[in-house]
Amino acid sequence: GTIVIDTQFVSARFISREAHAQREQLMRLFSSYVDPAVAETIWKRRDELSLLGEERIATVMFTDIRGFTALSANQPPAHVLEWLNRYLAAMDEVIRGYDGFLNKFIGDGLMIIFGLPLSKGTPELDALRAVECAQAMVRRVEQMNSEQAGSSLPRLRIGAGIHSGSLMAGSIGSPSRQEYSVIGETVNLASRLESLNKPFKTEILMSATTAAMVNGAIELVSLGPAKVA
Repeated sequence: GTIVIDTQFVSARFISREAHAQREQLMRLFSSYVDPAVAETIWKRRDELSLLGEERIATVMFTDIRGFTALSANQPPAHVLEWLNRYLAAMDEVIRGYDGFLNKFIGDGLMIIFGLPLSKGTPELDALRAVECAQAMVRRVEQMNSEQAGSSLPRLRIGAGIHSGSLMAGSIGSPSRQEYSVIGETVNLASRLESLNKPFKTEILMSATTAAMVNGAIELVSLGPAKVA
């Protein structure tokens, strides 16, 4: 009897230690990018998540500041970083409010995912959250511009590109540094759509795929076909 009890005790300790290690890994991958409550939900629903790679349907959004190079020209680097970090902090707050996964900072640009690592229900709901988040980000920038009127801080305009589709998600990196990210044509097209805001003189552009998923929930204007490089 004693041997069985000791074996069970050791086994229980091993499982607990393994679970602790898994939790630490998930928190490293996600806690800096999502709201703490969302990170906790990821842990609770970890059976729905594969870090080794899985094909999923999600919505990807890229944003950047229009004319960032011109705005930052001849400005002290510390000054540029100060107002850029103020902007990024405000955007991060908005994104968390819509349960978006802020996956990457790319200079003044952002890559945000909706529907991964966890979906809010359906791909359509994930797409709707992405579009609503983009609208809220534009409003927040307008609010910041009003608050900064008369100061030396530049007036900002942002552009957002949104596309929904299949992508590959998982833990990417080297043995010493890992991050949860997504790859695939869906990601590439979302990035290209963001770049089209400049020639179209728009702030939020989405693909026909995303538009069909949010049809009826948000008023949209069709801009017709466009070539992406």
